[in-house]
Amino acid sequence: MRRKLVSRMPWSAFETATAEGRARERQRRAALTGVAAVSAKIVVVSTGLVMIPAALRYLGAERFGLWMTINSILGILSFADCGVGNGLMNSIADLHGRQDEDALQRAISSGLAMLAAVGLAIAALFVVLYPHVSWGRVFNVRTAVAAREAGPALLVFVLCFALNVPLGAMQRIQLGLQEGYYANLWQLAGSLCGLGGVLVGIHLRLALPWLVLMVSAAPLVSAAANGAVFFGVLHPGLRPRIRQVSLAAARQLARIGGFFFFLQIVVAAAFYSDSLIVARVLGAAAVADYAVVQRMFLIIPLFLAMFTTPLWPAYREALARGDFSWVKRTLRNSLLGTTAIAAALSLVMLRSAGFILKVWVHGLLHPAPALLAGFAVWAVLEAGGSALAMFLNGAAIIKFQVIVASAFGVVCVLAKLYGCRRYGVAAIPWAAAMTYCLCHVIPCVLFVPAIVHSVCRNHAGDGAAQG
Repeated sequence: MRRKLVSRMPWSAFETATAEGRARERQRRAALTGVAAVSAKIVVVSTGLVMIPAALRYLGAERFGLWMTINSILGILSFADCGVGNGLMNSIADLHGRQDEDALQRAISSGLAMLAAVGLAIAALFVVLYPHVSWGRVFNVRTAVAAREAGPALLVFVLCFALNVPLGAMQRIQLGLQEGYYANLWQLAGSLCGLGGVLVGIHLRLALPWLVLMVSAAPLVSAAANGAVFFGVLHPGLRPRIRQVSLAAARQLARIGGFFFFLQIVVAAAFYSDSLIVARVLGAAAVADYAVVQRMFLIIPLFLAMFTTPLWPAYREALARGDFSWVKRTLRNSLLGTTAIAAALSLVMLRSAGFILKVWVHGLLHPAPALLAGFAVWAVLEAGGSALAMFLNGAAIIKFQVIVASAFGVVCVLAKLYGCRRYGVAAIPWAAAMTYCLCHVIPCVLFVPAIVHSVCRNHAGDGAAQG
């Protein structure tokens, strides 16, 4: 009886000799990763709540704005790995399911070598460019102190980012092995170290570049420690080695990563152009209402994504093992569960919007009810679409996603421009929701069931051929 109870504990691994045991182990690991992700996100948000007011008081409005502008570059550079990170995660999940440790080591070694080359290229390009640009003018700062600090602060940020390109791949590797909870816990530690560093820097009255270094270096240290523990203690057999770098594995990662890279660009154009459209059509002042409501409702799909993202490598591993019933059951449950939870949370958010805005922005903004309702609907669609994307990514169904996302991106941007001019800022989320249903939901309803059947049949054939 005691043994049976222990086997049900969330930290105790299930046996993986049977399909049922593997299903439970996948769910256990996905749940652990989700809980760790939520914990890390809470710490990240909390450190920001402490760090931002302290830094604003110390730096003043202009130098603090310079820091925030430099940090915003991270969103632009998020595509710098050219999709190799996502390709590496998919390959690792597949090889993990096939229990091919030699191929796993080759994929990890080759992927890290590629990402190290990308990071080196970014650093070299910026170092060459750095002395020829007046960075104070680029950031449009006026005080002598801010102009003097702009270049060095950006240099520190970019060099740390370049180092993080290969080191940050640890998260992808661990997600691929369904051990993403390790990465999330190390991220939590890095956030706390970054906060401590900034507070010490403020106490010592250090210049802005030093504060940027404190924040940017902390994730590097935690990622390096994560890698040392992971490859040195937990999985020494997967430790990357130069002799294991394979040109064939690199080509495979580049091919898969290229599709992910293009998909990321298309999705970013459709999802992150809203503020630019509003500012262009209605003026920058109109962005305030839109941006605040967008961030408020964005919490819902981001929260749910912490639990659906770990399913990506789980789908890949399950397909490699031939556990097709688990794939179909999990896809159905994740779609229904995510959509239902998102709908309930959106309704609560919609009913509480007035109170939330009063507390958060002290009643300074009064967005139209149509804007709030539009984002409530969009949050549900985005959460459900993300849950489906985890299966499609895990099954490496990228071409279908690129076609659908490309159509959605073009039509969505045009609809937002027209709707914003004709009906105002409230039309933006409604334009996104309607074009998403037209260009994404309908094609998925028509084709995804056949895709699921085809993927399972193809993997079954591959398994029989290997047997």
